[in-house]
Amino acid sequence: GLSGGCLLNPAIHGDGLMLAVGIGAIGLGVGVMRHRRIGVLLTGLLGLALMALAMQLEHGPPEALVTIAGVALLASAHWRNLRHAH
Repeated sequence: GLSGGCLLNPAIHGDGLMLAVGIGAIGLGVGVMRHRRIGVLLTGLLGLALMALAMQLEHGPPEALVTIAGVALLASAHWRNLRHAH
């Protein structure tokens, strides 16, 4: 099925991760330019760096943990940017 074949394919994860890093970088950049918060920038950059590192790891639990940590940091930075938008 779809979940057993396509979605569990490591190539799909790599492509999705590259897309997420690109979109995350754009969103982070726009927010930081508006709000000028260096802590948000550093948190987001660390998250993006972890996500990029995960793309270099062999598919498996370590790659998943590094990806999740990076996504959590990037999401935190985006949330903090949103809080400062109003």
